[in-house]
Amino acid sequence: MKCAVQVTILQDPSESQHAKNTARLIPLILPNCDIIVGNTPEDFAALCTRLHPEIAQGHCAVIYPSPSALCVENLATTNNTSSRPPFSHLILLDGSWRKAKKIWLSNPWLHTLPVLSFAQVPDGQYHIRHTQLTDSLSTLEALAHTLQIGFGVDTMPLHHIFSAMQAHWPKRPQ
Repeated sequence: MKCAVQVTILQDPSESQHAKNTARLIPLILPNCDIIVGNTPEDFAALCTRLHPEIAQGHCAVIYPSPSALCVENLATTNNTSSRPPFSHLILLDGSWRKAKKIWLSNPWLHTLPVLSFAQVPDGQYHIRHTQLTDSLSTLEALAHTLQIGFGVDTMPLHHIFSAMQAHWPKRPQ
């Protein structure tokens, strides 16, 4: 899949071993994707050093549901008036909602970045894992939606691998 945006996934250690983890599929389709396992600022220190120029120039954003987040849907408008996407690097948090929130809260450096979220969360298609939260998406779904809506990227390869992975598991009853 061709995509000018670099993607980094900060992954909770327990999620890295989970058989139904969607983040592990992303680098198979998107070569410019890194997964860094950890929870604390120390775990991500090398990443922060590497990203410092992008962070300083405002080219890096984190995808997280925050009340102060910029709407991904508005990026499409911005992209139409500019030849360069507003962000060249996206960071996602991967784990259960509780664990993703722990990564968010444990890493104040993330709070210095622009945050992106969705005005309209699409219906999640991740039927092999369950959450009590409404409007929740898997990491792969959140990235695909962001790239498609905010950056105009054809994300069908991500959707295809997502569907193929789920075909190996029985659908959870509702």
